[in-house]
Amino acid sequence: MTFHSTRDSVEEVIQTALDWELDISRHINDLMTLAIEDKDYAAQDALRWFVTEQVEEVSHMENLLKVVKAAGERSLIMVEAYLTHNA
Repeated sequence: MTFHSTRDSVEEVIQTALDWELDISRHINDLMTLAIEDKDYAAQDALRWFVTEQVEEVSHMENLLKVVKAAGERSLIMVEAYLTHNA
């Protein structure tokens, strides 16, 4: 996958990715709310996997954003090292 960005910084790109993950989480939570309201237990069971997965994805993006903020634009090699060891 090729990513083309009009963002000014790596931090902005990672923030956009985090915002995307948070948006996906909201959608999944909305589906879970509907499943609960409809007492659709099979859907709830299926959605639980997605809920758990999104918690993990949001956490990864939050951690990456912290690393990028700490490293700064001039030390992106540290971000690469972080990704290599935490992928």
